[in-house]
Amino acid sequence: MFARSVSFKIVFESLELHIISFFSELKTLFLENVLHSIYGIGLSKLLSLISTQLEEIKRLVESINWVCEQLRKLEEKYGMSTEEFISKWRSGNIPEPKDVNIADDFITWDGLYEILITRIKELAEKIDRIRPPELH
Repeated sequence: MFARSVSFKIVFESLELHIISFFSELKTLFLENVLHSIYGIGLSKLLSLISTQLEEIKRLVESINWVCEQLRKLEEKYGMSTEEFISKWRSGNIPEPKDVNIADDFITWDGLYEILITRIKELAEKIDRIRPPELH
C-alpha cells in the first residue's frame, strides 16, 4: 500500500509540474499576443527595450547624483545653497569675482545647475516614455 501511495504521489507531482509548465507557456503565449496586438512587439523585444530604458535611467540617476555632489561641495565652500547662489548670481547681486579661481567656481556652479535641470527633465521624460499608457 505504501509503495502505491508513493507512486501516486510521484505521478501527481509530475502531473502538477506539467500542468504548471503548460499554464506558464500558455500565459507567455497570451502575453506575447496581447503585447503584439497592443504594442506591435513580442515579449522578448519588450523586455529588451525595458532593460535598455532602465540602463539609461540608471545612467541619468548616476549623473544626477554626481552633479548633486559637486553642487554640495560648492555650497559648503561658499556657505549658500545652490538656489540662493543661482538667484543672486543671475540677478547680478553677486558681482563678477576678481579672483580667477572664484570666477571659475561660479561659472562651474551655474553650469552644474543647468546640467542638473537638464538631467532631471531627461529623467522625467524617460520615465514617462516607459510608463504604460493607462498610467499617463
